[in-house]
Amino acid sequence: MGEEQFEALYKRLYQRLFNFSFQFTKNEKLSQDIVHEVFLKVWEIRSEITFTAVDALVFKMIRNLCLNHIKHLKVVENKNADIADTCRWEELYRIEFVRDEPFLLIEKELEERINLTLDTLPDKCQEVFVLSRINGLKNKEIANFLNISLKAVEKHMSRALSAFKKEFPLFASIQLVALILGNLN
Repeated sequence: MGEEQFEALYKRLYQRLFNFSFQFTKNEKLSQDIVHEVFLKVWEIRSEITFTAVDALVFKMIRNLCLNHIKHLKVVENKNADIADTCRWEELYRIEFVRDEPFLLIEKELEERINLTLDTLPDKCQEVFVLSRINGLKNKEIANFLNISLKAVEKHMSRALSAFKKEFPLFASIQLVALILGNLN
């Protein structure tokens, strides 16, 4: 096969081969790469190819490369699943037998920081915060329960939230801290 025949083959089959490959991969870039890889291989073995069988050969090469790619993805997917399973089992082992689970340490430290932050607040402010964020009462319910004005409840909540925002600047919301606080009590 000469250069002109190869060029004619490329022009005649490229789009069909790309579409064929895309049916397997569902990935445009990958399909282009596969088609180019096949044409590169055809160019390398051009002296061995009989022109009557070249179409079938090229489609078979595309199909084989696509199937190899799919097999590779399955192997990678299975390996990733195995790694994830292993990590989960190791984590469970560490939690159950070693008691070296980092989340327990983080949770304990967080609980201490939350309690220290709560301790800096005046008693009434603490009480309002706990009723709101831990017990889930609405401001009006807190006002009725503590026999204080709605404005006083809002003032206490604002003060408590400011203290928590200052202590936990990385948390996106105080509700996360309150959720953790609720789980710790």
